Amino acid sequence: MKSTTSRSGVITATQDYNTLGSLSYTCSLWGNVGFNTAKERSQASKTSIKKLTTMLEEWAEIVKQVGRKVESSYRSTPARISQETSMLELWKTMRNLARSKYVEYYPPDDGKGSGLSTKISALAQGLRVSKGTVKRSTLRYQVLRDKLIQEVEDAKAKRNIADGELKTAEAKFSAVCSEQARTEKAAEASQVTLDRVWLKVDQAKKVKIKREHHLMYCDNELKAITRKHDFVTARMQSLFEMKERESQSKLKHTLKFLATQCELALHGIRHSTVEILGAAQKLDFKADLKEFLGSVMVSKSASHKRVELSSYAMSSSEHPTLAGVLGLRGFDRAIAYANRNIVATKSMESALETAAEAQEYEIKLMRKWLSTYAKRSSTGVIFRVHDGYSLIPAFNTLARVVEEWIKYMSSLHEQYIRFERGLHSLRTELKAHVKFQQKQHEGERKAYEQSKAERDKAERDLKRARSEREAAVEKHANAQKAADRGEAPKKSMFGRWGKEDIHKLKSKMDLKIKEYNKCVDTLKRKKDALERATQVLEQRTKKQLDQMEANEKKRSETIQQLASAFAEEHAKRLEHLLSVLNDAYKAADTCDLHDNIQRFLKKNQVTAKPPEYVMEDYHRNFGYYFHVEPITPSDIRGIIWL
Repeated sequence: MKSTTSRSGVITATQDYNTLGSLSYTCSLWGNVGFNTAKERSQASKTSIKKLTTMLEEWAEIVKQVGRKVESSYRSTPARISQETSMLELWKTMRNLARSKYVEYYPPDDGKGSGLSTKISALAQGLRVSKGTVKRSTLRYQVLRDKLIQEVEDAKAKRNIADGELKTAEAKFSAVCSEQARTEKAAEASQVTLDRVWLKVDQAKKVKIKREHHLMYCDNELKAITRKHDFVTARMQSLFEMKERESQSKLKHTLKFLATQCELALHGIRHSTVEILGAAQKLDFKADLKEFLGSVMVSKSASHKRVELSSYAMSSSEHPTLAGVLGLRGFDRAIAYANRNIVATKSMESALETAAEAQEYEIKLMRKWLSTYAKRSSTGVIFRVHDGYSLIPAFNTLARVVEEWIKYMSSLHEQYIRFERGLHSLRTELKAHVKFQQKQHEGERKAYEQSKAERDKAERDLKRARSEREAAVEKHANAQKAADRGEAPKKSMFGRWGKEDIHKLKSKMDLKIKEYNKCVDTLKRKKDALERATQVLEQRTKKQLDQMEANEKKRSETIQQLASAFAEEHAKRLEHLLSVLNDAYKAADTCDLHDNIQRFLKKNQVTAKPPEYVMEDYHRNFGYYFHVEPITPSDIRGIIWL
């Protein structure tokens, strides 16, 4: 007859038990040795659960501490930095990576979700309950067995006493019967003597029959107590087996759930990594530059200092440049733009530095945790938690997951450091360029201002020389007219005009005219010098602005390359770790707990066999043992005898 399996996973076949080819605690671990073996196995399972519970509790605490540290580093970084749209989007995705990690690791304060630390703690709490159940069950079964053994011993002692009393009564009855035979053979025996002997024989016979009945009662009581002991022991063995299956099932479920939750946490981090890669690929320097120049053109009308910028260059060009829009007048705005970008790069650098510190802290704690509970073998690190044949590979795969997780964290730490150092090198280079350009521009501007000051001085000198020349010409003309008319020399406060005075005024006039002509030549030279200085300043300013724009473009491209390399390498490492977690889940899912039990029973099987009445009771009340893992306690129907 073929067996059939119910939906709950329990075999409901009606065939003979032995044809299933299975062993059970009741059939294979009979007697004191078998019971002690089952009890030791239960205690070993309790120890395994306790060890795994401690491991998970410490792991949950590590995850909790790391989550708090990552949350602290996340909150220490600004939500926004002074950048344009595409660079700001990259910054947000980088900041969201830290947020994703602390949300996946440590539950937020709003209580809407639960982090990995909470889930691992819940697993540990469930294992602790299972450990307590196994511990109390083992203790209760041992106390009950001791009580049963004591009852059997008491019944044996009582039966031995009854047997001794029967033997004494039989000996006394034999002696009285011998005395009766001798008395009856004696010729001189009187009737009174015979009656007394016969009375003694009747009394001894009654005592003997009473002792026989008492021995029969003690034998029946011993047999009943022995059968009770055997029945209860057999059922306790089945309960031991049930507890063992439940313990292994709990371990299996824990490994599967742990792999699943770790995978879910890493999927959240992977999503943030993909967002970083997308934001890095969408980084557009030209669009950001156009947005900045547009904001400058909008804000110039509200500025207290009127800065004449080229709105025509902004509107007529699809890709405006710093030199085309800002020009000489907007050099200070360009310097402020470069310094602002340097500060933003510093913010990114600080965020990566704090992330690297948190990652290093997690690596340190996880390595210490792994060295405490794992051992190194020729095949790698292993966890010696349970000796179940199919559970060993599952725990070893979990150890490999932890080892690969640490490798992933070490790689991520190196990526953070590489990213941070790349930004630091870039920021140092940009800072030196801006400082040099600013210093060079200040020197050229000073030369321009000096040329302008000299031109202004030449204009003032020319104006003074023109007024002096006009005054000298007027004086000489008035004196010459008076002399030509033959008029008397005009009096003045210094005397009268004379011939010699006219010559002096003419000489003075000629001198002032020469000075004026000299000032005109000087002003012309100064204007030419100022024009040349202006051209040089404009050319060099344009060159500096072009160089500044090239530096900013290099900054954008460098950040794009660093962010893309970081995200790609991170995603690659995450994919490998997720594949290892998938292997761990499969290893736990394929654990054959029934095979573990069968291997254990074959290894520890004893020669003693249960009595026939135990086997009959076993088949009648329990029968066909389930051969697949029970899904819920309600699926274990025939086991609960006690």
